[in-house]
Amino acid sequence: MEKRRLVLCVVLLLLPGIRGRAAADPVRADFTVTVTMAHGDFDTFFGTSIQAGDVLHGTLLYDPTGVPDATDPLIGRYDVPGTLSFGAAARLELALAQIAVIDDRSESDPDGHDSFEAAMRTTTFPGFGFVDASLQLDSASAGGGSKLPRSTSDLLARFRRGPFTFFAFPPGEDDPSHVILGQASLIAAARTPEPASLFLLGSGACLLLFRRRRCG
Repeated sequence: MEKRRLVLCVVLLLLPGIRGRAAADPVRADFTVTVTMAHGDFDTFFGTSIQAGDVLHGTLLYDPTGVPDATDPLIGRYDVPGTLSFGAAARLELALAQIAVIDDRSESDPDGHDSFEAAMRTTTFPGFGFVDASLQLDSASAGGGSKLPRSTSDLLARFRRGPFTFFAFPPGEDDPSHVILGQASLIAAARTPEPASLFLLGSGACLLLFRRRRCG
């Protein structure tokens, strides 16, 4: 009976790892935006006014299993499901239009940094023709290729900060009525144990419990 309990305990510990391999978790990256320029009344979007010097908070979520829609090894464009939410008192959530990972070697005028660019757009926000937002994150060095980061730790290891833009256009207008420009910075995620570490810890606990019951 005790051996059956031990086997059941180990199987339960293995299940999260099996599920993790079957379906990848979405990449989540929290960030802040220090506003450098703001134009317009933002109560409609964020429940408060926005001005230069304010700090917005946001979250990027995307599916890491996407494949690029082009074969260029230096420019990867990924049409992956995901969202970007950001704001102050209230948050605006926009669906991802595309993520681009660009190796600096593809540029005609290289600046020494690869870039990760998440573009969002909606045409359904009440009172506006369309609303655009863009989060660009630059790497500390160039030449890292165009592969999409597959985990939060991969994203944080390569890209950390860069420009953020927000534009809202009235119906039929070519000029935006609302503009936010700022500098975005990713927030380091709390470190969580790897599945293998969790398995070893849990297995040890099960063995200790098994031996304790046998000795008792």
